Amino acid sequence: MTLRPYFSPLPLIAASCVALAGCGFGQVGTATVAYQQVGACNGYGAVTGRPNQAYVIFKIEAVDNSQGNVNFLFIPTRLYVDQSTEKQKAEWVGGWKRQFVSENTKFLQDLGGAGITPKSVPHNSKAELNAFVFVPVNTVNANGAAEANQTSYKLSYDSQPVPGESDPAVVFNKTNAAQTTWPETESCQAIKL
Repeated sequence: MTLRPYFSPLPLIAASCVALAGCGFGQVGTATVAYQQVGACNGYGAVTGRPNQAYVIFKIEAVDNSQGNVNFLFIPTRLYVDQSTEKQKAEWVGGWKRQFVSENTKFLQDLGGAGITPKSVPHNSKAELNAFVFVPVNTVNANGAAEANQTSYKLSYDSQPVPGESDPAVVFNKTNAAQTTWPETESCQAIKL
């Protein structure tokens, strides 16, 4: 019987972890997006959503990159509401139900609010935005606003850094997280921005 030498994989695993840490993993820091949910509606005038859909409006208060170690190009259309079930989240990413912020800034202008354009936030700094975005979400109720105004939605950010660059990790601070209901507003023009 020939004995073969045994090599434990633990030193290799430990060395890999140290190497990853030294290559910038975790060194980009974090950027915090402060926001609040303003309300939901079904549309206004000629702009109406489909049945079983609502427009949820959020105010983006600030992007704080003071804990970031790299500059952050904040692109509002990368914000989304994840309506995926836990089963969908466990499966292939293409099956997820992410509802992204709309690019339509005229919608917000018609409501008297300022939309957001991409904003570069240098590391170790904070940008006060105080502007709005909206996300069309799916609802079970045909009157989407009735359901959406009884639902607290969370925003997430789809990080897609430019090749050769890194975004900081994005975390969220929903400043009205304790609020779970909003006034019934079928017409978006009834929402106070």
